[in-house]
Amino acid sequence: MSAARRAARGMLQACRRLRVAGTAVVLVDRHHVPALASLACTADRVVVVGPPSAAAPAGARGWEWVARPGSMSQLHTVLLEIGDVGLVVVAVQRTMARRTRLVARLAPHVAAGGHVLVVVPRDKQRDLVARLSQLRGRVETRGGHGIARWQRELGVAIGAPSRSRAGVLVPKTVQHLRLLRDGDVAEVLAHRSATSVEHLASLPAGSKTSSRIVTSFPDATPLGQLSNTLSYPRMDLRRYEGEIILSAGSLARTETFVLPESFKWQGKRLHQPKLTQVEGRFGRLRENDSPPTRLEGAFYFFDYAHPGHYGHLMTEAIAKLWGWDEAKEALPDLRLLLRRHPRDAGRTRPRPDLAVLRAFGVAERDIVWVDGPVVVDTLVGATPMWHNSPPFQAHPAMRAIWRRLRDGFHPEGVSPAEGDRLFVTRREGNRPCRNVDEVEAIFSELGYTIVHPGALTPQEQCHAFSNARVVAGFGGTGMFNMLYADQVSDVVVLNHDAYLARNEHMMSELLDANIHYFWSKADVPADGRERSYAASQSTWEFDVSTHAEALRSLLTRLG
Repeated sequence: MSAARRAARGMLQACRRLRVAGTAVVLVDRHHVPALASLACTADRVVVVGPPSAAAPAGARGWEWVARPGSMSQLHTVLLEIGDVGLVVVAVQRTMARRTRLVARLAPHVAAGGHVLVVVPRDKQRDLVARLSQLRGRVETRGGHGIARWQRELGVAIGAPSRSRAGVLVPKTVQHLRLLRDGDVAEVLAHRSATSVEHLASLPAGSKTSSRIVTSFPDATPLGQLSNTLSYPRMDLRRYEGEIILSAGSLARTETFVLPESFKWQGKRLHQPKLTQVEGRFGRLRENDSPPTRLEGAFYFFDYAHPGHYGHLMTEAIAKLWGWDEAKEALPDLRLLLRRHPRDAGRTRPRPDLAVLRAFGVAERDIVWVDGPVVVDTLVGATPMWHNSPPFQAHPAMRAIWRRLRDGFHPEGVSPAEGDRLFVTRREGNRPCRNVDEVEAIFSELGYTIVHPGALTPQEQCHAFSNARVVAGFGGTGMFNMLYADQVSDVVVLNHDAYLARNEHMMSELLDANIHYFWSKADVPADGRERSYAASQSTWEFDVSTHAEALRSLLTRLG
């Protein structure tokens, strides 16, 4: 009996005894194409992904036939378009090591409870079973330490493999979630999800270029090239209908998809702290949530990293408010979700969220506080207008949000505080500067008002910055109040060289303000390959011996 006929009989037997939920995908090479003539499967839909030149055998002509792409990335795209996969049959010639790697790449496409069937000659099955079982054992006994990431993820996702006449049957035990980008949502959810999406509004993509001055001392800035052009993508306001689970860490998902609102940054890799990212734009939950509480009604997604942190609130959170009015008009009973944080219990004064939302015009009765995971049937999400990560984007309409907050904090009869040249100091928290007294003295001598934003209420911070013409200070949260300084002409930022956030740069771009950086050495240097949290929050000392003369000259010139 030929190898192809033996493979056909084996696949026939294995597939007949599997109850396939969803689609069966057969990945086949030219050597195994003849075996398809005898393949039978209980799946409602069978898709064969084969070599471009292959002709479907007579017995397989009722199935869908897709030309096999030339790269793994393209294969991922094909499988994502198919969707709802309950079985993948791998009928390709490979070494055993490459078959194992292929299983790891294909497994995320298979739903939990489904299978991967690897067509392997009987004399080679023990080898593949041993490889897969070893990975499972390493995960169970050592947490996957000492093996490659893809091996660990495969060991986590599969059950015990078994031998059959066709090959090795690998059960899928973990549900992987497809990570959706803004551009994916409409097409994917329209065809393959119980969750529907409705487009409520959008703002076009574009770019903003200014003629402002950007200077750096020394000239070589750790931020790289600081451009005077900010690009921004299309902004979308969407309404989702279906069972949507919302968890701490800004995670918004269905049973099979992670919505784009879950990602703080839309970079090349979609990072979400609650997920481990795996092959082909999938992720899995790092740990299972407790059962979610159901909330009745329609809700606006306002979750953000580190709830209650003023810096995150005033950048990535308020950047979602541009769609509130339109969404509220379409859904009059819409409410905004705010998530509590464990540190809230130790606060001595209210979180700033309520004051900021009230200034924007969100009524307190329209705010719902949540603690643990919740499930809702209607969710409205807006593309954030702020992206403080490559490719560094900010939408000019952020200024309208800032003006609205400023106006909301200035009720009739209340005038802004005096002072048009401010130095924003910081005496506690991250990135403490050892010679802060010496730095403050330089600015005081030149007529600057020393402001400690952390000691002020949100309204007081708005009043303190509203009249500012020059805003100087240590980089970070306190400086973000420059958004209230609608007439600011110059911004001066004192940073150490391991703090690479660009919030001040992007704010000054939208405000059409010149910006001047002074860089000193961090006590904990960055490793040069990736952002180090320890380095970015390092202690440091402003280099007076290097910068004092240039700093005084600049401040004098700014008046």
